[in-house]
Amino acid sequence: MKQITAIIEKNSDGGYSVYCTDEIFSGMGETAEAAKEDMKESIRHYVDTCRQDGYQYPQWLDEEYEFVFLMH
Repeated sequence: MKQITAIIEKNSDGGYSVYCTDEIFSGMGETAEAAKEDMKESIRHYVDTCRQDGYQYPQWLDEEYEFVFLMH
């Protein structure tokens, strides 16, 4: 199973952002959990759009993977 490291940061406005260290995905939210969910939703949207439009995307997105979240 692929492990994806993602960094969670608290923003100066009180919200949170999360981004993958080795991938292109990120998210934002009022809480750390909301930011994580936003990133996961962006990944689902990316895959769906690629499938609909016939674009290739990283194969690991069709396999099992997990996130390792680190708070900074």
